[in-house]
Amino acid sequence: MNKKFYERTWFVVMCCIIFPPAGIFLIWKNKKPDRKSARIFISAILCLWTLAIAMVGSDEENLSSESREQQEETTKTKAENEKSDRREVKEKGKGKQEQNSSDD
Repeated sequence: MNKKFYERTWFVVMCCIIFPPAGIFLIWKNKKPDRKSARIFISAILCLWTLAIAMVGSDEENLSSESREQQEETTKTKAENEKSDRREVKEKGKGKQEQNSSDD
C-alpha cells in the first residue's frame, strides 16, 4: 500500500505547524487521528493558533503605520519649528532696524 505524500502523517503534522488551515483540512480528509474527538480538539487548537497569528500580524501592521505617522508628525513639527524660528529672527532683525532708524 503506497500512500500519497499528503496522506502521510509527517506531512499532515508539517502542514498543521506551517499552514494550519491546510493541516485542519488534511486531518479531516485523512481521518488522522482515528478518534473524532481528537480531531475536533486538534482543529480547535489550530483555529485558535491561526487567529492568534492573524491578530499579531495585524498588530504589527498597525504599529508600523503608527510609527510612520509619528515620523511624519515629527518631520512636520520640526519644519514648523524651523519656520517659526526664522520668523522670530526676521522680526528681531526688523525691530533692531526700526530702533536704529528711530535713534538717528
